[in-house]
Amino acid sequence: MAITFELVNGEKPASDDFTAWVPGWWYRTAGLPLKTGDLSGRYLWILAGWFLSEEQPSVVIERFLKNGDVETLFNADGQFLLVIYDRSWRSVKIYRDRTGMLPLVYGSGKKGFACSIWIENVRSLTGIEGKASKEVLDELPVYRITLPPASIIDKVKSLSGKCSLNIDDKGFTLNEHPMVPSKDTRYNTLKAASDDFGETLSKSVIKRIDGLKDIGVWLSGGNDSSLLVALLRKYFNGNVSTIFVTFEDYDRDYRKYAREVASRFETDHSEVVVGVKDYLNLWAKTIHIIQEPINGPGTIGQVAALKQVSPSVEILLHGDGADTIFGGPYWAPMLYMSYLGGALPRPFRRYLTHVSKNMHEKSFLFKAIAKSLKALGTSLKDYLHSEIVFGAEEQIDEVFVRETWRHTVDDFQRHIKGDPLSDVLLFLLLHWHSIWIGSFKRLGFYFDVPYVFPFMDYELLKYSVRLPVHLRYHYATKKAPLMKYAEGFFNKRFIYKPKEGFGVPLKKWFYLPDSTPFLNLPLEERSLRRGWWKENELKKVIDLHKSGQGTDESAESIPWITTNLELWARICLEGDSPDLYKLSS
Repeated sequence: MAITFELVNGEKPASDDFTAWVPGWWYRTAGLPLKTGDLSGRYLWILAGWFLSEEQPSVVIERFLKNGDVETLFNADGQFLLVIYDRSWRSVKIYRDRTGMLPLVYGSGKKGFACSIWIENVRSLTGIEGKASKEVLDELPVYRITLPPASIIDKVKSLSGKCSLNIDDKGFTLNEHPMVPSKDTRYNTLKAASDDFGETLSKSVIKRIDGLKDIGVWLSGGNDSSLLVALLRKYFNGNVSTIFVTFEDYDRDYRKYAREVASRFETDHSEVVVGVKDYLNLWAKTIHIIQEPINGPGTIGQVAALKQVSPSVEILLHGDGADTIFGGPYWAPMLYMSYLGGALPRPFRRYLTHVSKNMHEKSFLFKAIAKSLKALGTSLKDYLHSEIVFGAEEQIDEVFVRETWRHTVDDFQRHIKGDPLSDVLLFLLLHWHSIWIGSFKRLGFYFDVPYVFPFMDYELLKYSVRLPVHLRYHYATKKAPLMKYAEGFFNKRFIYKPKEGFGVPLKKWFYLPDSTPFLNLPLEERSLRRGWWKENELKKVIDLHKSGQGTDESAESIPWITTNLELWARICLEGDSPDLYKLSS
């Protein structure tokens, strides 16, 4: 069995590996630490996963139950699910770490209630039918995920780090625990912010590697993952394995930088190059593993690499989260231009947006001009949204039957109540990011090697929300405190190199005959009967890419996402074997 945790209320589960807990409740776990306890004869608890606090779990839980302050749990940090049964109220409450490191979904069906790391396990334990939720078409084409509490399956919900779940005789309810950022700005200089950041990140790494002997790192050659390798070598005496993944035919990657880091810090380095046939053959398999649509084309490369990871590796460190903590998705000059554009008349802003969309980005200069016009023509709230989404607004609304884009923008605005940038970063940290990395976590659990995200440390999260914008983007440098801290490990040439990205050459691959059967899947009668997209509009887009006239960016939008959704529907909703969707040898 893959790494998992399940909790069930209702019918006794058919599987004999469940343990009876309190009347009507059962649980099981595999591959995760599990502790149980009883406090004062009133509270029984189960802890799946682990705290990173130096205190014993029972001490942390007892203090939480006495003072009722959920920050007691959040400050313990880690990757955990805490279940507490209150005998007085005959209720069960489920808490999790603030940054949502363990994916958790739950639901209630004809067999009762269940929660699990795995979507399919909730369905089988509750009897919930495999029906796509409306959020699959409202949110997933834009965000590549569905935002909590929604999930991809109707009647199955996801629990974010912002909420706890209460289950009693009346049903289950969410209790929200909003994070209130401190208004006391501690940092007046970049050096002060960088020093504090470095100390906190070092502690984050040390806490997560304590007691281990063999650690792996996803090494892209970028600053985030390279810094993790450097810190490992500073604080860890065991074996370090680094894994670099790239895609054949992709003309821009960090291979040489990954090799430079691996050589300097003497890691056991391996490289995985994924070709088009391997990629296509792993597409359905990856969906089958994570039990949901893939959130990004590059995820398939991790599956190819995980097959080659040494079985001695105890955890895999991942650099994801640094952009979210430090605002990396945004380019500071564009934020300021969007803000300044607010002084322009609305018709003129619409005109600038129209011009930017019709500019052909033939060079870096044209691309910069187009981005600048877009920023000037877009309100700050909408611009912040546009930088965390995928695909083009017009094309998504033309192809999908719902008014997908406008719906997501309107829903997104609910999260912006004060300072737009700070509110968006909190939205990403507490809602978006934990769901985004859920796919990575499930991949690791499937291959029995947990992923660990040092940048998603709770102390770093609290540090981030106190960081003023002028230091976050010092002289327009993205993630300026991180860059400054990295200067203690790497030279400036390495740190301030152009960002290449880690893309998949979908434009080239979709032009190849091997891709044609996959691109045609959303246009088959079986698919069109679902009514998710408009046949004629979708065919235009797919034909464009089959003729080689698209771009990597546009390929990653409509043709990739519709094929991705179709494969998910066939495998996870209708029970097709992933082996049906492979190229013939």
